Amino acid sequence: IYIGLVEREPMALWQHKKKIRVIDSEGVTLTDKKMDAFRDLIILVGEDAPANAPDLLALLAAEPPLRARVEAATWVGDRRWDLKLKTGLTVKLPE
Repeated sequence: IYIGLVEREPMALWQHKKKIRVIDSEGVTLTDKKMDAFRDLIILVGEDAPANAPDLLALLAAEPPLRARVEAATWVGDRRWDLKLKTGLTVKLPE
C-alpha cells in the first residue's frame, strides 16, 4: 500500500458571509482556525473569489512590488477585480 500526502500552501484569506478562511492557490479552503499566523496574506472578497483567485495570485506573484502594496482584492460582478492598496486607494482592474 502506498499513501502519498500533498501539503497545500496557504495563499490568501477569503472573506465571505462575515467569516474569514485560509485558501490555497487553487481556491480550496484550508482552515478558519488560528488565523493569526496568516495575517500577512492578501484578503479576497466575493462569492466566487476563490475560484477566480489563481489568475490574480499568479499576476501578483509576477509583480512583487505591486503585491507588496495590495491589501485586499474584491471579485466584482463575476468578471473583474478591484484591488485595495494599503494606502487606501482602490484600483479597478478591467475585465
